[in-house]
Amino acid sequence: MEKKFLLTVLILLASIPIILSIPQFLLFQGEVTIDGRPVNEGTLVNFSINDTELDSDFTDADGEYYIFIQGFSEYYGEPINVTIDGYEVEQEISYTYPQDINLNLSALTEKALRITDYSPEAESIIITEASELSFNVTTYSGYSDPISYEWFLDDISVSNTDSYSHTIENSDEGTLNLKAVATDEFLTVSKEWTLIIARPETESFDGETTDFSDLGLDELGKVPDVILEKTGRGKIEFLDDLNLTGVIDLNNKVKIERGTVAIDTSVYPQLSKPARITLSGLRYTNIPEIFYSDGFTTNPNAIKEECDFCNIISYTKNPTTDGVIVFEVEHFSSFKAGESGSRYDLSLFDDLDTCRSGIVGDLDLELKDPDEGDEFGPGEEMEVKVEVKNNADDDKKIIVEATLYNIGEDEEIQNVDDSQKVKDSDDKKLNLILEVPDDFEDDNYLVFVKAYEKGEEESQCAEGAISVSLEREKHDVIIKDFSINPSSIIAGKSFGVFTEVQNIGESDEDVYIVVEIKELGVLTEGETFELEEFGEDDFYSETLSIKIPNNAKKGEYEITIKAIFDGEEDEREETISVLEKEPIQMDMIFLNKKIVEIETKEPLKIEKKELILEKTPPKIEKARESGIPSFVPWLLFGGIVILMIMIVIVGLRRR
Repeated sequence: MEKKFLLTVLILLASIPIILSIPQFLLFQGEVTIDGRPVNEGTLVNFSINDTELDSDFTDADGEYYIFIQGFSEYYGEPINVTIDGYEVEQEISYTYPQDINLNLSALTEKALRITDYSPEAESIIITEASELSFNVTTYSGYSDPISYEWFLDDISVSNTDSYSHTIENSDEGTLNLKAVATDEFLTVSKEWTLIIARPETESFDGETTDFSDLGLDELGKVPDVILEKTGRGKIEFLDDLNLTGVIDLNNKVKIERGTVAIDTSVYPQLSKPARITLSGLRYTNIPEIFYSDGFTTNPNAIKEECDFCNIISYTKNPTTDGVIVFEVEHFSSFKAGESGSRYDLSLFDDLDTCRSGIVGDLDLELKDPDEGDEFGPGEEMEVKVEVKNNADDDKKIIVEATLYNIGEDEEIQNVDDSQKVKDSDDKKLNLILEVPDDFEDDNYLVFVKAYEKGEEESQCAEGAISVSLEREKHDVIIKDFSINPSSIIAGKSFGVFTEVQNIGESDEDVYIVVEIKELGVLTEGETFELEEFGEDDFYSETLSIKIPNNAKKGEYEITIKAIFDGEEDEREETISVLEKEPIQMDMIFLNKKIVEIETKEPLKIEKKELILEKTPPKIEKARESGIPSFVPWLLFGGIVILMIMIVIVGLRRR
């Protein structure tokens, strides 16, 4: 009773906020079990760090303990070693704050229930044939309590003994989970196995791909006419029977990509057999050639050895943007459909400015970059690196032109040029920049380079060409144009931000415009609008009204315009000028002791003026006698007053 009272006091103390990160004290309480069984009264519970006791307690009649730890700040953050009658507990705690006060402790002794043996030993079992599998577990307990068993197959109870047998049928497929559970009503122990029924997995393939689900496990040892296909990319037709026993992961170990095909024969050597390969949807302008790599890769840049055991059966006539190449191989590795060293017949392109007299003279040209088949996206800068050598015995002024050319449309997209003086028997490196347009067509493209002597192209000219691939990203929206009107704004006033955006990607997008001036805390977000994929309804423009805060100081501020789409953004930046708000001065005059306010842009120089108008009534009697209406004198009097006021005001303004 005293201990529980003390604990209550300590818990109240623990509820007081602790300012320091290192705890003033820690409290723990809870039940204690050994081998799953409640302990007897007087069981020792000890908390220590590095053999230094923090606190200890004997369990009470309810089998509970109470621990109070104070001080020992030098051990803050270190793990606490907790024992029950010398046995280490299963729980792991550290000397940190705060912690849950309630902590049940349990420890296992040499008498605890455990699985001492099991079969099979492998936890993951690959099944390649129809068979019966036997499983068993052996347990030990130092207690006399009876032990019961239960087996679960995919969470369904299937047996209540210490062993289990499962039959694999010839048509079975998939993965099974088997679990054996043993309990003595105090402790529960278990053992699990994963049963993988080995069938070729081909979910990533389609078309004429062989359906292996129709085959029994005993038929996988010799499968004729195996086909793996990805529509629009390519197909593998094996020319020999395949032993597919134990073959599972064809999805990741066989790759058919655009222009490449590869099999990881280090995992499945039985697939290294003669085959006929078809690659589709290819873009090439040269006569095609097959390259290979001994390693497993689909990276075209890593496949660069000319294949001397490959035989091209047929191919679509070049140039093409949707070519098909069929070739046969003796065995498998990684293959790529590339281009041979044969050049284009550039004379076929009507809009291409080739050497007037063909390649002639003493100039050599080498196109170092980009490489054949390099990919570029909309708006991307394409750096064209050229080396020109002058083999003549005199210096020459060389002009180099680079052209981005659409072969399918037979038209020039962009042309740039540069010039350098090249000494005799010397060479020069030139870098030219071609910018990929946003509105390019899905076609085949050529980078053509020509070098010639200024004024002597007919006698000194060299040229070269390589194909490049222009590809669109799935998600790509750009700010096509924007404007700010006006660009100078008075504080407290509004201005307009006009923005044009275009979807140059391959998918529809939900887009919205954001305008931000961080220094002024201005953030305006437009409504979300939809842009269809490039080539459809892909263009949108809008104007957002942005207000400058009244307290904005005069100066230059950076404004950011963003187009937000699919977690990405395109942004532009500009600078605006903020002008101070023009002050409005109010000066006054006194009219017959009354204040008349006058709004002026410039403050008046005088402090005050008084205009005293004496009221001298006209001789109304005489006016009446003369036949003049009585109100006419008053009108004349009012007019004179107004005229005098105007004279005063004009005079003040001139001063």
